[in-house]
Amino acid sequence: MTQLMSQQDVFYDPSPQWIPAPAAVMGRVWSRTSKLKVVWDIAHAIGDWHGVAFAPGRSGLSISLSGVTLGHLDWNGRLDLPFGPEVCKRLVEEEMASFDTSADCVMLNIQSAADLDRATCLLRLAYLIMDPQGEWKIPPR
Repeated sequence: MTQLMSQQDVFYDPSPQWIPAPAAVMGRVWSRTSKLKVVWDIAHAIGDWHGVAFAPGRSGLSISLSGVTLGHLDWNGRLDLPFGPEVCKRLVEEEMASFDTSADCVMLNIQSAADLDRATCLLRLAYLIMDPQGEWKIPPR
């Protein structure tokens, strides 16, 4: 005997997707499922911070606060952060991140739980040195 489901038995969530993205972008993301967990974990870790927004793109997620970019998280697990020269130098000296000369920013390849914690700390630093009006307290680059 088979049971038919009526329309009332089907769950439907009318709320919009948490991070809306075009189908082509999501296809590219799903092709990199080994790194998707990293992206998802960071998005969940910082998604509740007041004013933080995500913009999905071809190469990853742009993370911003009041329209100012805090960082860019590539689909491959690389996090780029546009700190100013003084902060970049300090983070490299303390081995918190590496300096990317081609992009003139610090970067971190996230490959472990420790890297995930470090990425969250770096994003928190970027978040905290931004004032409520969306201006950097310590100017970037």
